[in-house]
Amino acid sequence: MFEKPRKSYETTATMSGVLDSGRRVHVLHVDDEPDYRLLVEEAAQRANSSLVLHGQDGYLPAIEYLSGEGVFAHRRQYPLPAFVLLDYSLNGHTGVDLLRWLRFHSGLPSLPAVMFSDSDRVEQVALCYREGARHYLRKPHTFDGLTRLLQVLAHSFSSDPPCHDLLLALREYRPKP
Repeated sequence: MFEKPRKSYETTATMSGVLDSGRRVHVLHVDDEPDYRLLVEEAAQRANSSLVLHGQDGYLPAIEYLSGEGVFAHRRQYPLPAFVLLDYSLNGHTGVDLLRWLRFHSGLPSLPAVMFSDSDRVEQVALCYREGARHYLRKPHTFDGLTRLLQVLAHSFSSDPPCHDLLLALREYRPKP
């Protein structure tokens, strides 16, 4: 299996039937597994969503992106996201480390972060919420489930103001313990 280089990817489509404004929602997707990032990109395309995914492969690249450092200083090409879709497990770090950085060091303490994990452990869910996650979602086990979840995320964050009712109704949603 090929491995994508460590750079941001972007995918865009409009979501028919849910969005009428054509508003695009930029998302920083942080996951250290290139195959899963590609799967999320494909599901977003299939979902025909308004999401524009900017993928990063870990903690430090995500910080560089959010800080606008280096190549990411070009905000027209690498805009600040509407939210961060963040895997819990990152090489050498956890998503919680990035949540803490967002809250205390980034200048972006109110940027929504959606934790995305295979784990259902109550302690992990509680920790993520305590450290600033806006939502916690368990990764779906099917491509169709992932596609639907991305449709709901797109709808939730494209509303003005954001409306999370559909998100809260997903079976993958984990409320604060």
